[in-house]
Amino acid sequence: MNKIIIIALAILSISSFCCKKQKDIINELNLKGTWIESSQLSDTLVFKKNKSKGWFQLNRAREINGDYLLPLPNSGLYDYSINDDSISLILSLSNYRHPNKYYFNFYKDRGELNIGNFFEDSLSTDKILIFKKILN
Repeated sequence: MNKIIIIALAILSISSFCCKKQKDIINELNLKGTWIESSQLSDTLVFKKNKSKGWFQLNRAREINGDYLLPLPNSGLYDYSINDDSISLILSLSNYRHPNKYYFNFYKDRGELNIGNFFEDSLSTDKILIFKKILN
């Protein structure tokens, strides 16, 4: 019986440490703010909070379509969940509710978010998009 209690306490301690570690990583990321894609300088991500799960706004460049000035495809709100070196994304207004997983990394010393290509149709899905923070 004592062994079961010790094992249960060990499992609780480890899971508590892992949750705290993930929370510390997200707080350290300082996601809140506006990030611009560094190669085209036209697409931005806007995070409202520093959380491992939530939503962000993808604002894309605009183009004339007929008589209307419209954002490029895949603009909008995305639900996200960050886990270690990946981010799971769902376009919020889509009927498709299965998340797609993409590469994710944060370089604090450079102030960069690196995310696998999740919105540029003309690029390979292996392409890494680099975002730099421009507003808090």
